[in-house]
Amino acid sequence: MFQPNQKTRHARRIYVGNLPENYTDEEALKNFLNTVILKGLGLNNNSYSPMCSYVLSMYINEKKGFAFVELPTMELTTACLSLDGIFYMNSPLKILRANEYKPGMIPQSLLGPPVVLNTSSFQFGNSSNAMHHRAFDHQHLELSTATLNIRNMKLAEKKFYEYYCWN
Repeated sequence: MFQPNQKTRHARRIYVGNLPENYTDEEALKNFLNTVILKGLGLNNNSYSPMCSYVLSMYINEKKGFAFVELPTMELTTACLSLDGIFYMNSPLKILRANEYKPGMIPQSLLGPPVVLNTSSFQFGNSSNAMHHRAFDHQHLELSTATLNIRNMKLAEKKFYEYYCWN
């Protein structure tokens, strides 16, 4: 069983805001996020098993309409920031880093290759933050690869981002 590093927990959590009033259905939100991540990674729903979830844990504050969601990797968490503004139950979600995020505390040895979610088939609201994330996807990739010192990275583009090819 996959055991994420506790030193990176602050970097693997996202804030999901703008949930409907008095929302408590943790399982439905978890299934939605897992499905979106699968689709964004270019995988189909047949690849998903409830026993193998991208969402490790979740806390929902029903009165204030937000959730904190823990994901398995820092790279996937960063990729999920591009989902800011995605519609869920007729409302655009606000997806941000949790306030506890401290990039200076991340050991460089724990960084992996960047992950990109294809968001082209998702419906987004008019969140300026969401447009910012999508507009700078390529710049984020360039910064990530420079930081990680990865050579010969090729981005395979067809209808949408699929996978990275690492040499």
